[in-house]
Amino acid sequence: MSYVQGTVIVITMSFTDPDTGNLSDPPDVQVTVWAPGATSATTYTFLHGDVAKLSTGKYRYLLDTSSAAGAWRYEAVGTGPEAIVRQRVLRILPRYAAAA
Repeated sequence: MSYVQGTVIVITMSFTDPDTGNLSDPPDVQVTVWAPGATSATTYTFLHGDVAKLSTGKYRYLLDTSSAAGAWRYEAVGTGPEAIVRQRVLRILPRYAAAA
């Protein structure tokens, strides 16, 4: 999927108990982001207030793409028995100025 640079992308995650299938909260939720051209990744966590809890088992991270166009990659992980891993690459197109 493609977005225009400057778009704030909503990354949502749902976690369920592996035994019951009911929504359940993991001990922590982490979103690791690789920006275009970055030499290292940045990790954001629920425990540090970067990832928001919407309700039991449901979380959200807002990815701001203002800093660069290109391929952004993220990995969302829940820790504990509710762990999931979600990986995705997002194509961010440059924002062009309107012609005068």
